[in-house]
Formats: sequence, C-alpha cells, structure tokens
Amino acid sequence: MSKKCPKCGEDRPEVANYCLICRTCLVNESKLDTDTLRREHKNHPNAREAKYCIYCGIPLVDEPALPPNGGEVSSKAELYQQHLTAGNKYLENKNLIKALEEYRFAKDIDGTSEIVQKTENIGQLLAEYNKHKCNGNDYFENGDFKKAVEEYEVAVEIDNTDSEIIQKLEKTKKLSEKQKEADNVIFQVNQKLNENLTDGSRRALKNALKKLNAIRNEKDIDAIDIAISECKTVIEKAEKKRYSIFIGFCLVATLIFFTFIIINGRQEYPVKAMEAENKANAAFDDGRNEEAFKFYTEAASYHYQGDRSDSIKKVAALKFQGKAKEIIKSIGECDQLSKMLLEHAKDLYPSEEIQNLLDKCDKNENNE
Repeated sequence: MSKKCPKCGEDRPEVANYCLICRTCLVNESKLDTDTLRREHKNHPNAREAKYCIYCGIPLVDEPALPPNGGEVSSKAELYQQHLTAGNKYLENKNLIKALEEYRFAKDIDGTSEIVQKTENIGQLLAEYNKHKCNGNDYFENGDFKKAVEEYEVAVEIDNTDSEIIQKLEKTKKLSEKQKEADNVIFQVNQKLNENLTDGSRRALKNALKKLNAIRNEKDIDAIDIAISECKTVIEKAEKKRYSIFIGFCLVATLIFFTFIIINGRQEYPVKAMEAENKANAAFDDGRNEEAFKFYTEAASYHYQGDRSDSIKKVAALKFQGKAKEIIKSIGECDQLSKMLLEHAKDLYPSEEIQNLLDKCDKNENNE
C-alpha cells in the first residue's frame, strides 16, 4: 500500500505523514501530535533519498534538502535561513500559524536563542488572538454586539487570515449598528409613554416596545428591522391621535368661551383683545398650542363685542390672516387652527384673499 503525493505525484509509504521530497502533508496535520513525533525523530526510519522525515516533517540536513520556494540548498545554515525568512514574511502578513510552522522548522535545524524566542513570541500572540476570538464569540452569543465587534477587531489585528472571523466581524458590525438604532427607538417609545395618550395608543406602544426589547439581541437583522418599523409606525399613529384629541379639545373650549362671553357681556377691545393676542402669539412661538388656541379665541371674541370701527376690525382681521398664513407655511397645509383664524378674520373684515384661502382649505379637506 502507498500514498500519492498531491504535489510531486510520486508514491510514498502508507505510514508517511509527509512527502520525503517536498514535505507536503499527506494526512490531516491538525490531528498529528507533532511535538511527540519530533521528539522521537531520531528513531524514525527514513530512506536514504529522503530530504524530509516522512513521520514528523523535520528536514534531514545530512542530505541536500529543498527549501519552501523549491530551490536547492546545500547547507544546514542556508536551510535554516530559508525557514527563518519565510517565518518572518508570514509574521509580517499576520499569518501566525504559518509563521509558527516555519519557525519550528528552523528551530529543529538550529535551536538558537533567537529562534526559540521568536517561537515563544508567536505562541503568546496566538494565545492573545484566541482569547479575543473567544471573548468575541461569547459576547456575540449573548447579544452584546458592540463588545463583540471590539474583541473581533483586536483578534483580526493580531492575525488577519481567519476568514471565518473576518466574515463574522462584518456581520457583527451590521448587527451592532442595527442594535444601536433599536435602542434609539426604544428611548423614543419610553419618552412617548410619559405623554398624555389614549389607552389604546399606550397599549399599542407597550406591545411594540415589548417586541423590540425581546428581539434587539437576536442575530436576525431583518427581524430587528421589522420590529423597529412597527415601533415607529405606532409612535406616528399615537402622535396623530393625540393631535386630533387636542384639536377637538380646542374646539370645545372655543364654544364654551363664546358662551361665557355672551353671558357675561361685552369687553373693551383695546386692552382685553391686545392682551389676548400677545398671550396667543407668545404661546404659539413657544410651541404651547393649547394655550395659543385659547388666547386666539379669546382675542377674536373681544373683536366681536361692541361697535368697533371698520379700521380696528380690519387690523384685527389682518392679524388673524397673517398668523393663519404663517401656520400654513410652516406645516405645508391648512389645519384646523389656521382655518379657525381665517374664519375669525372673515367675520371681522371679509376680503377676497381671505375667502380664497378658505376655499383652498375646503378643497384640501375634500381631496383628503
């Protein structure tokens, strides 16, 4: 029985682990106890023409041997230098396994302190590499993708020849970014839950939040993406519902206020109306829309009271018209607040421009 060397194409003994001419491994090298085989090297029988031991692969320096690049060498020193140079090159390219293999060959030829130290240094680097690789795997399995990326990056910086870890690093980076996005959405949902919401909106937000929290540590980017989208959709719906309730509240407040004005008689415009307008403008500028609704309605009611001159009513109408146009411009459409201001303006001092703006509002509502 014999084995055929895949590189030389020659038949080698069945017991051979290595080709005796080119040192090609003929078995699964990772399963060989190379340290034990090398210690027992002197007891290994080899053919006269062998340039490498067929059992442990150690160069047989008593005979001319072939260096890794295929050229011939004629001395122990030259063969040693060949393996040392190859090991240095592999180390420069961060291929620790190959570097260690070449240094061990050099050490078997001449075990000087220099090569011993190099071999020990490689061993320490490999230990460090394996430590960071294992730490990265642990963090990855526990769903801490940010720390997993940090560990994998250190490992790849030590040895960049492990394609499996390089691919895992790229995937983990994507997961880390997606997890960061999920955490931002989770923060937004928690902030939204502190606002005044309907029971339905609050329940929907909690359910979406629960789902996202459960899946943020998973390794399925698409599933995390879906959960994030669901949360964002629920946030938008809750905001729209909250705004609708706010508009309804303002309309009711307006009706109540006008009723109060009718019952309690007329008020003087110069003082009361101006105060209400100033308060409304300040509230609107600060984003306090509920108060703005209240004070604009109050100001309008004072304009309706008593026998005001046309010039005063025109000034008031222009103020309401201007504020309505400002709101329409800022949000890109006519909402209930701007329409209410336009209707107040029309009641105070009708104009073609005000009517045109109201017609556009009605047209937009019909289109919706």
